[in-house]
Amino acid sequence: MPKNIEIKARLTDRSGVRSTLKFLGATGPIILRQRDTFYYSPRGRLKLRECAGRSAELILYFRSDARRARSSEYVSLPVADVKQTRRLLKTSHGELGLVLKTRHLYLMNDVRIHLDDVRHLGHFLEIEVLMHNRTTAAGLKIAKQLMADLDLQKADLVAAAYFDLLNQKR
Repeated sequence: MPKNIEIKARLTDRSGVRSTLKFLGATGPIILRQRDTFYYSPRGRLKLRECAGRSAELILYFRSDARRARSSEYVSLPVADVKQTRRLLKTSHGELGLVLKTRHLYLMNDVRIHLDDVRHLGHFLEIEVLMHNRTTAAGLKIAKQLMADLDLQKADLVAAAYFDLLNQKR
């Protein structure tokens, strides 16, 4: 199962982060308009991701809710028929809810940095270090260095998924 090291934080200085990313040599942004529909799952989180101009995908992921860099394991499958898949999942699993966001994706080698504008929540930054053949320690080192480079403070870190944050807000 593929694995990432992830960090999520509230974003207060978008222009400063963008400038730092350019200085560090990141490419982007690629603008992605995403619709994530979450479904009940006995294990992990299950979502159907639709993205304007791209193929949809079904994603099952496992990640602890912690305010720190943390490991995330996932499985992703392309979806050819979104309407039928949505109908099947709603009937078989039950729909939990929806997260709508505009993602500004920056890339640095095999690190993905997301500047997310999440509807009804605000602005966030996510760092995903793709593990490939790295050790967890090596992935954590990269993530922590980026946290320092982007001046992320512990107080800015977020433990929960966007879906959970939206539910807490309701």
